Amino acid sequence: MHIELEVYTAEEYFSRLGNEIDWEENDDTKVSIQEADAINKILTCEASLFALRRATGTDGFQVDNMREMRRHFINAYESNFGDKYVSHNDYE
Repeated sequence: MHIELEVYTAEEYFSRLGNEIDWEENDDTKVSIQEADAINKILTCEASLFALRRATGTDGFQVDNMREMRRHFINAYESNFGDKYVSHNDYE
């Protein structure tokens, strides 16, 4: 299965917002590794949702649980970093 999402890494996410990740941890004008990790958790859920929705034999309960996990990570991101998560993958 090929997963076709607009954005599936934190680097792509922040690039679309005009930001870079501070991989060297020495530039406070860039996105921290911790913030990038928080976005990666959300994007991992989005890729999982994409795959679960297209897989045969899965239960809707699994999709519901993954959607709840995604919402949890979005809430944590917005709370911890003060930024609103912007989805580029048409998920709500």
